[in-house]
Amino acid sequence: MTTVMNPPKKGRNYHYSNITDLKNISSTDMKNPANQKYWDGILERNQKKDEWDCSYWFGPEIKTYQEFQNALNSGWGYGMKQVETMTSKIKMPALESVKRKTVRGRNGDNLDIHRVNRGEFDRAWSKRKRMSRATKKRFTLTANIGANCDVDSSVLFWRGVATVALAKALIVAGHAVEIVAFTSNQRLTEENAQMFHTVTVKTFDSPLNLSSLVAVICLAGFFRTEIFKAWLADPETCRVGLGHAVDKPLPEKILNHNGQIIQVPNNLKSERVVEYWLNEIAGEI
Repeated sequence: MTTVMNPPKKGRNYHYSNITDLKNISSTDMKNPANQKYWDGILERNQKKDEWDCSYWFGPEIKTYQEFQNALNSGWGYGMKQVETMTSKIKMPALESVKRKTVRGRNGDNLDIHRVNRGEFDRAWSKRKRMSRATKKRFTLTANIGANCDVDSSVLFWRGVATVALAKALIVAGHAVEIVAFTSNQRLTEENAQMFHTVTVKTFDSPLNLSSLVAVICLAGFFRTEIFKAWLADPETCRVGLGHAVDKPLPEKILNHNGQIIQVPNNLKSERVVEYWLNEIAGEI
């Protein structure tokens, strides 16, 4: 469901509670005729792009607009393999676990009769106990997926790698993790207001879906089609060029969530830089 979070004249900030709601936007949702016509033009150009342009615009190894659609809806095999490979090379310290572990002794909550029969009285009882004084927390990871026309699609991979590596580390340590992708746009309409569009990629209680995360954060075509659609669904007439993505952090007041917010930086362009940032974050958790 789409939620307009601010009054219109103060900038429209839209939130999509899941990826499907964003993907389901169609030209019929664009009530402004000029915006609808603009989208029809984008679709026509997308279908005419050659092999090189498709790879640059939508994502590496994508040669046609139909291949992009397949990657978006059925999984981007190349992207997932790349992220898994790149993530496996990242080194970061293990986070202190807040999970409860099974402890055995003469007292506990559950009795193992088989151990009693074997005479293992010192380990017959068991109970779940938290071994660390740290407590389970909720973390909201935010990643900017904006990619202006002069940005090669490959640069988005490192943001995805950093997000996956941190999310996995937090989950293994026993924390609850939410992932929110967002874009910030300036001068989309004549109002010149800065707008934020957010979409929840992972909820606190859902498992980490690598396919969805890679499609949203690493696949440049997601931004250049699905986010474009969301922009053009705005009631005001959008400018030619659709403004430009702004490299600004997502204001915490827009999220309105309970999780401790960690913003994935935009300047992560190498393994070394990603590792440095992850180690810095690990030291603060």
